[in-house]
Amino acid sequence: MNTFRSVDKLAQAAAIALAYAVLAWYSVQITYAKDLPSWVQTPPTDSKGQYYGIGQGKSLPTATQSALESIAGKLMTEVESDLTIATEVEDNVAKSAVASEIRSQVAKTNLANYTVEATEKIGSDFFVLINVQRQAVWQANQDALTELTAEIDHYFDRLNKKSVLSVTEEQTVISDKIQLARSKALISRSLNPNYDHTSVSNKLRHYQTLLQAKVEDQSIYIVSSAELAPLAQRIAHQLTNEGFTTTLTKPSGKTPTIHLEGNFKEYDQFNQKHVTARTAIRVVDEFQKAIFTSEVVLNGASMMSYDSAKTIAVNRYMKELELQGVAASFGLANE
Repeated sequence: MNTFRSVDKLAQAAAIALAYAVLAWYSVQITYAKDLPSWVQTPPTDSKGQYYGIGQGKSLPTATQSALESIAGKLMTEVESDLTIATEVEDNVAKSAVASEIRSQVAKTNLANYTVEATEKIGSDFFVLINVQRQAVWQANQDALTELTAEIDHYFDRLNKKSVLSVTEEQTVISDKIQLARSKALISRSLNPNYDHTSVSNKLRHYQTLLQAKVEDQSIYIVSSAELAPLAQRIAHQLTNEGFTTTLTKPSGKTPTIHLEGNFKEYDQFNQKHVTARTAIRVVDEFQKAIFTSEVVLNGASMMSYDSAKTIAVNRYMKELELQGVAASFGLANE
């Protein structure tokens, strides 16, 4: 019985201690709130020309970064709202990039252009009030857009001199740059309604079309000696599976070409039909620049016929190619 009374007293003491701790915490919070500067309790109102951000952190840089992120969030919301109702936005080009892009762009701009309006340290926390000019954000975005479009212009000025294989390898990077530039153009339009982004956006859409056409319009021509025709057919089939367009018929224009040269030698050994072919493989782009050269030996044996032995030889070599991929093996794509 005495044991239970002791436990009850301990529980009561713990409850009282917890109650005092809670009251003390609330007291600190109330005092803390009273100590906050007026610009934290009642933040300045944003205007069309400028934005205010308030940040809190355990250090001044951390509080400043928090304030910058606050302004980035405001800008992101504003731009996304504008893009949602903009009839010029096609295929949601800006939606996937606008959030990260506007945050990145604001951060880059503010590091050099924000103004610290006020700072305060209360307890262990720092508070910062910063001001960002809308025009500074717009100008930084415009400068980046101008630099990016100049780089894209330079690439497409040389597009006709580039091989389709090099363009295929560069397609993803260039497409990403085009989409980024289109996003920047739309962001500039949102930040400055007087900015006409139409000509830039139309040019970038045209570039994207040219890039796609360059890759899609050309196929890989595979030419071989008569005896290696089965190998040419298998290579064509595998490249098609890897996403390439191929042809065994000589095209009218210039195109990347795979040359297969060699002939099978036939002989009998241990009651089997054996074949071997020393095969030269040469891959060139549409300008006849060598991309890949190699020599392989095809070997096969069959109890049935020489044709069966040749099929076995081709199958054996194709299995080796398929492990890495024909395109990667022949220098037609990055490994």
